Amino acid sequence: MAPMKEKNFCYKSVAFSGGVILLFDNYKAHKDDDVKINCFNGMLFIELGDNVFLVTEQLLHQLMKTPVIFICVGAPDEYEITHAVNEIDVDREVLSQVKGALTVISKQMIH
Repeated sequence: MAPMKEKNFCYKSVAFSGGVILLFDNYKAHKDDDVKINCFNGMLFIELGDNVFLVTEQLLHQLMKTPVIFICVGAPDEYEITHAVNEIDVDREVLSQVKGALTVISKQMIH
């Protein structure tokens, strides 16, 4: 049996006029083509390699206005950014796909 990969989960996301900041305790670099959209328990998650973050309607709304994600690392008990490790310009077509997936999930949860 292959060992399970350890995932890095975003512990805080902040929407602001310049885009979205995702705070991780630890972040591992990923390849551009190593991005997945997953649904779990009625919630939508994006995987950037071994790094995972929850997509909320508020987060998606901000990304539709300003499609930039800033990846930052810092201790979760301090909510302090140690350093920025990546800046991702998000393709609007990808955002439309994510918005569609979030809409489908929301409708499924109602029924």
